[in-house]
Amino acid sequence: MCTTADKEGKWGGVWNVTESSGYIEPTQNSGMKLVRRNIKGSIFMLNLLRFRKIADYTSHPELAPNQTSHPELAPNQTISGEEAFQCYIQHTLPFL
Repeated sequence: MCTTADKEGKWGGVWNVTESSGYIEPTQNSGMKLVRRNIKGSIFMLNLLRFRKIADYTSHPELAPNQTSHPELAPNQTISGEEAFQCYIQHTLPFL
């Protein structure tokens, strides 16, 4: 469990952390707890991202970039994790 502190230094567990992967996985219950705290002011989120040197599409090869989806790529050319993330952002932004 990851905890957060408010301005008064009061701690409250609001997120579940998946131990094996190290990422935070918010639940509906933890979101309700956060809202019920009636925190005044803005809430900010900071994503610290680490990328692979070569993007890994082994679990979903159908999503791997190819010459149809990315004509600028040479056959069998790989892209970095950062480049894959930028593709994801470009695809997702119109839906936000």
